[in-house]
Amino acid sequence: MAIIVRRITPYHGARFGSLRRRMRFHVIEVSGDIGGHRAEHIKGERQYDVTTLFRQWPSSQQAVQDGVLSILDSLRPEVIAITGWVFCESMAALWWALRRSVPTVVMSDSHRRTSVPRELGRRLLIDSFDTALVAGGPQVRLMLRHKMNPANVFVGYNAVDNDHFAYGADRARRDQDRVRRRYGLPRQYVLAVARMVSEKNYPGLVEAFHRYRQRGGIRKLVIVGEGPERDVIERCIADFRLEDVVQVRGLEGYDTLPSLYGLADALILASARESWGLVVNEAMAAGLPVLVSNRCGCAEDLVRPGVNGYVFAASDTDEIADALCKLEAVDSVEMGRRSRELIRPWGLEAFSSGFTSAAIRAASLRSTRSMSLLRVRAIRLLSAVASQ
Repeated sequence: MAIIVRRITPYHGARFGSLRRRMRFHVIEVSGDIGGHRAEHIKGERQYDVTTLFRQWPSSQQAVQDGVLSILDSLRPEVIAITGWVFCESMAALWWALRRSVPTVVMSDSHRRTSVPRELGRRLLIDSFDTALVAGGPQVRLMLRHKMNPANVFVGYNAVDNDHFAYGADRARRDQDRVRRRYGLPRQYVLAVARMVSEKNYPGLVEAFHRYRQRGGIRKLVIVGEGPERDVIERCIADFRLEDVVQVRGLEGYDTLPSLYGLADALILASARESWGLVVNEAMAAGLPVLVSNRCGCAEDLVRPGVNGYVFAASDTDEIADALCKLEAVDSVEMGRRSRELIRPWGLEAFSSGFTSAAIRAASLRSTRSMSLLRVRAIRLLSAVASQ
């Protein structure tokens, strides 16, 4: 089994650590450093095989594709699991597999419709995979919309290490005063964790938070993240004169996040576009209510309105403010308890079980599926376009 990823993040490390109890596999990591963003160190020894193709991300996507083809020629796996279908390394691996009739598993959390030409290209690519490991309900529907056999679609891709966030949050709660002093955290706050990019809708969140405070809301907002939109966000905070009630912390480490979740009153994710939203998994494992945009792929599967949180329209700042105000009238501890119950089936065991089933099913289809030369050439053409 070969698994292809852009880089091994702590999320991947936890999933692969669980998977190694079920099967042998070799992870092909393109690079641990993508665009200057180096993957965080993962504690513990990796008890599975890893090949990292490049120390730094190459300037040429053709070099990435050549590297993938070369390592696959060397490993000659019996099954390949490929992350997504639009990355240059993904299409190179798919082309390699189609030429050699090697079964493939696509791992995806995509769920949104796109333009008609892209939908046609997406259908060609999806139909070229044998099985799929996807995140949840919207992702299953995308695969079925593109005519993948329901028997070949499995759920469990977007899992996190629930125990890591649960234990860390509980430990912080047992020593609240010291942890608050250590990290400079306010007494009552809502936590936002996301990259500072336009699709995360931070300006909309800041405006909604301003309205929430105008309505008498008492909580503060703590923002965790980094990215090119930081200056825009900080100007927005200044424009609404929220400097005293909004804290921008920048990037925090994987081992620090459980403490920040543990002392928060809720998580809010206001993204205008979000394939899934793994921070929602993390917050639920930590025992928090979750306020989630309807544009997040996880909202349907993970949020039960009025039970463990609320869903709002990302484009409506009044709705976001309403969701924040609802926290004032509910038992947030009870909501957090329900979050933990709801996220329990979405842990690492779900990933390893779903992945194993998808791989076994793909292997069983080796002798029943065949690909035309025209399809192989079409995938090669898409790969060439992606490398330009």
